[in-house]
Amino acid sequence: MPDPIKSQLVSQMAQRWQQVNSPQHLTLDRPFALTPPTQLQPPGQVFSSDRLSLNIKGANRMPAVMVLQRQASASSINRAVDIATGTQNTYNNRVELLVDGKEAFAKMRENIRSAKQSVYVEMFLFHGDETGWNMARELVAKRKEGVDVKVLLDALGQVTEKGEVVKFMRDNGVDVQLYNKKLFDWENVNITHRKLVLVDGYKGITGGMNIGQEYENEWHDLMASVEGAAVQDLQNEFFVNWAHSGGKVPANPPKLPVGVTFGNTASRITVTSPYEPGKEKDTKNAMISAINSALSHIYIINPYFSEEDVIQSLEQAHKRGVKVKVVLPALSDDPAHAVLNKRNAERLAKQGIEVLKVDRGPDGKTLTHGKLMTIDGIWTTIGSTNLDSRALHNNQELNLSVTDAEFTRTVEDRIFNNNKHVLKPYDASTFSTWERVKAKAFSLVREVF
Repeated sequence: MPDPIKSQLVSQMAQRWQQVNSPQHLTLDRPFALTPPTQLQPPGQVFSSDRLSLNIKGANRMPAVMVLQRQASASSINRAVDIATGTQNTYNNRVELLVDGKEAFAKMRENIRSAKQSVYVEMFLFHGDETGWNMARELVAKRKEGVDVKVLLDALGQVTEKGEVVKFMRDNGVDVQLYNKKLFDWENVNITHRKLVLVDGYKGITGGMNIGQEYENEWHDLMASVEGAAVQDLQNEFFVNWAHSGGKVPANPPKLPVGVTFGNTASRITVTSPYEPGKEKDTKNAMISAINSALSHIYIINPYFSEEDVIQSLEQAHKRGVKVKVVLPALSDDPAHAVLNKRNAERLAKQGIEVLKVDRGPDGKTLTHGKLMTIDGIWTTIGSTNLDSRALHNNQELNLSVTDAEFTRTVEDRIFNNNKHVLKPYDASTFSTWERVKAKAFSLVREVF
């Protein structure tokens, strides 16, 4: 290769590296915690064997270039997210994917029943149906054993409930607080949409599921179980909202067991928290910086797909040769996103981006509610965050991001390649004129949704 051409290619690669490892490509409407670049370790130190195992199965049998590509992706994504959010990975973790209610609720009950010191729950919805009552009884049983049980529920999420489950838990010693009781203070429309079940300071579950029959038995939804250091970060975030709701934070909250190795999976917590300076848009900034760092592919599943900055970032990734796959629900529980999803599916499909939908199922009740993204087969983020403006700007949201090739392989296999729910091409030809009018109207006030 002639030297001038080689020099030009090297220069282009260097410019691209600087772009994806700097925050300049982000649209930041609020301040964020910026880690000065001089404090960042070079990739060789961040991803050396004593800090991070990428868990690339069969790495010794893979072509070296494939291993290097995974390492480059991991380095690029994590350095970009470090800068964009000020968050850092913890490394002593084990993470497991939980698909649908059968797996997730079994794990919740298993963890709660194992509790020796504490059970902390944060939910947007806690229904008074069979699932809700069963979970309430589990929590009360642990409280009667002397375990510290705290439950934080969103006031708006509970407004349609009769309050009997909350009364039952309170009457039996469970400390229940409501987040954002000022439902009609329009300067304070800030709900907690987070989903957390935390046990003894080292076991945690987070994702898209609330407590209710539809989550346990009907919908296609996702949670992640994590054990280890990341649970301390989850617990800290729980206490932020707990204190904000008038709850008393324990003087000696549960700690990570000393000397216990849970695993080697790098994990970090990002949040949306409008009332905390520096954390207003951490999850959005993490997602966009990770998308902009992608080298190979981006896979997304989300029920509410309308946030313009995210969509534009996906379009830009596609234009630079990254494979983008978006999975949306065929059935929606939200009138706005029933048409906004169609509009954005059509928009992406016209550019050659693969858009799929999850079939309604034989009973017509399968709503896809999981919120997850994978990048380059090495990085996964899963949590409560929908891809709409409300979730990325106004709510209290939380995501767990994982850098682990084996975990991401499992996710991509179970959700995007061999999903037990039927995935079909998203057909935008049924997008009627009236639906287009409604989508235009909803998009004009998208921040409400």
